[in-house]
Amino acid sequence: MHAMIEKGILKGKLRGEYREAQNAIFDSATRKPVYFPPEAKDVPVLMKSFVAWLNKAKDIHPAIRAAVAHYQFVVIHPFMDGNGRTARSLATLALYQAGYDLQQFYSLEEYYAEDLQGYYRALQKSHGVHYYDHPDPDISSWLLYFVKGVAIVFEEVKENVLKAVKEGPAKESGAGRKLLEVIGPRERRLLHYFKKNSQLRRKNLCTMFRIKDRAAINLIQKWIRLGMIKKQGSGFRDAYYILSSDYQKFIY
Repeated sequence: MHAMIEKGILKGKLRGEYREAQNAIFDSATRKPVYFPPEAKDVPVLMKSFVAWLNKAKDIHPAIRAAVAHYQFVVIHPFMDGNGRTARSLATLALYQAGYDLQQFYSLEEYYAEDLQGYYRALQKSHGVHYYDHPDPDISSWLLYFVKGVAIVFEEVKENVLKAVKEGPAKESGAGRKLLEVIGPRERRLLHYFKKNSQLRRKNLCTMFRIKDRAAINLIQKWIRLGMIKKQGSGFRDAYYILSSDYQKFIY
């Protein structure tokens, strides 16, 4: 799952293989470490135990199961990079398997991206700074935060569905449907960004997705190929991007 999510972003052993070194989570503003996961040698055993629990925990409410899955994955932090994205995708998959299907109307990734401070605060309040300092953590604050987010997201999906039903069957052309087919979670985030901003720069993507510069360049190149964005300005440093006219109608 990690390898699929990080395709085109990470390479070699960084993609899809458990880390072999110690890593840490840093505050994006101060760049100071705020959490130290377990040692790399403990990761395989911890992940095996976690996956075993996840496969057996069928009698727990799906939202709680997804919340615990997300928390435990992030706390173990089994990969050198991309743990947050994978954890959120894992939680979404756990909900989907239990019949909670967002049908691409919205994503948990979008919800948490709009409240990154609250997201990290809820996680940090539960696990503290060092993994080994809290062998039996109280994760109630995280559970409350997560299920509240699920409730908000699905309420918005409900409103969108009711609105679509009220307005009648969509009369989207074949060309319009083709444009929609390329829109995934990251593309929806991009459209959401352009609702409030007219221009996009590489540094905006790095902040939005918490990714490195190279990964941001890969995304930009992908979206240019798909016809979603167009390059403006000259040179490498002065370049910025605008949403193409074909996709303008999806942000209003």
